[in-house]
Amino acid sequence: MFVPRLRSIPRSQWRYLFRSILNVTRPQRQRCPNCGSRNFKLLKRKYLVTALVRCMNCQILYEKEYTSSFTTDCPDPQTLAKFLSTGFRNSPKDFARWIELLLSVGATPRRRLLDYGASWGYGTWQFAKAGFDAYGYEPCSWRAQYAADKLGVQIVDDLGQFQEYFDIVFSCHVLEHVPKPGHFLREMKRLLRPGGFLVCVTPNGSSERLTKDPVKYHREWGFVHPFFLDSEFYRREFQGEAYLLTTVPCDMSLLAEWDREKPLEGPLDGPELVLIWAQPTS
Repeated sequence: MFVPRLRSIPRSQWRYLFRSILNVTRPQRQRCPNCGSRNFKLLKRKYLVTALVRCMNCQILYEKEYTSSFTTDCPDPQTLAKFLSTGFRNSPKDFARWIELLLSVGATPRRRLLDYGASWGYGTWQFAKAGFDAYGYEPCSWRAQYAADKLGVQIVDDLGQFQEYFDIVFSCHVLEHVPKPGHFLREMKRLLRPGGFLVCVTPNGSSERLTKDPVKYHREWGFVHPFFLDSEFYRREFQGEAYLLTTVPCDMSLLAEWDREKPLEGPLDGPELVLIWAQPTS
């Protein structure tokens, strides 16, 4: 059991700790926030009052006592100008590797792409510059407005505004924050045309990651990641369907090997988990 040194805890984690203590007695926290099941298994504890558990119904990993409030700040004009001058290259918002990933699975430019959970539009902007017919969906209206005004991207805060299907639906570090990841996955699949791709990137909660780097694994669950998606959850969610599951950096030969007709799994010990799902053609 991990017990932190008190002087080493940042103020943000103190707030997290106090919220966790308050949530211990809330009856709704006794149900899986993804599927509502009361059947869960305790895996780990942190700070004595918060726990990582696995729902034995939908197989998702989640923090039992904490509800996250996830926000992303928009950059000031000077920072934004610097990002745009370099095309976000070598910045924390650089999407070059995700563009390469999409190209490697056959998602050629000019395809219609939805950046699901686009925040202030940095990914949508880069997809558009790479040649995709890129749109963003961001439920926070003020972030969506910032993306439209400052980056000039096509972005909405209501999925009902889309009248056509997409060739690619992409999300990066979104599912671990939403209220019901299973529901959002099904919603994203619904937006795809036959033969389209769903690509999701999240922190990696798989046991292989725990074995390889237990210290970083322990730090990543909870706090800003109320859900910790792993291979067990995806196998349950996509049972009997064609998907590819691996971690980054991706082995591009693995992507070429996938026939889009059955599941294929690569190494699962990296820091980020990548799911690619193919919409059936009929």
